[in-house]
Amino acid sequence: MQSILPIVGLAFCAQGAFAQTSIALSLQDAMQRARQYSQQVYTANIAALLAHEDTIQAKAGLLPTAEGVSGFIYTQPNGTPSGIYVPNDGPRVYTELLNLHGDVYNPAKRAEYHRIIAAEAVAQAKRDLAERGLVARTASHLDRRSVRVSITAAGRELIDQGAAEFEAEIAVLVDGLPPAQRSRLSLIASRVVAADARRRGIDIYATTDRV
Repeated sequence: MQSILPIVGLAFCAQGAFAQTSIALSLQDAMQRARQYSQQVYTANIAALLAHEDTIQAKAGLLPTAEGVSGFIYTQPNGTPSGIYVPNDGPRVYTELLNLHGDVYNPAKRAEYHRIIAAEAVAQAKRDLAERGLVARTASHLDRRSVRVSITAAGRELIDQGAAEFEAEIAVLVDGLPPAQRSRLSLIASRVVAADARRRGIDIYATTDRV
């Protein structure tokens, strides 16, 4: 019985400590914490950190490399400065060798470095979007090594809101034009935007992409 009392007392103390550290959360705070610590944000953050580490390694690969070798040769002395064996410079010979190598210009490494920088920027953008709840990451059913990034309902709502605001601003600018000219201007602007997106490799009509 005496051995149980300390355990019971420790349990009561621990319960009191946990009770003192409890906090009250509002619905908005709870939703914010859920969004911050969700699996979507964690996976996006890990991908961004890995991309940043790839950038560091790629930048280090552009730097020169140095290799050093230290050596010591001992020859039994025989009363002469050179010891028993004539080829040595003395009974104790110390050597220090340094090999320095660096590429003056390597196009392949430079191109790879810039590609990795772009990949890091994309990973950081996806992390920011995931933290805001605008995109969702799911494993691809075709290839488990791939991840699908899709626009959520909140992201689609933000896109529609931005499009509506842009259309409102354009409508103010062309308010004084005849209907035929406004329709023609709208068609030309849509084609310009679509052509620019295709040149950048972006499908403005797609809702998902695989990375």
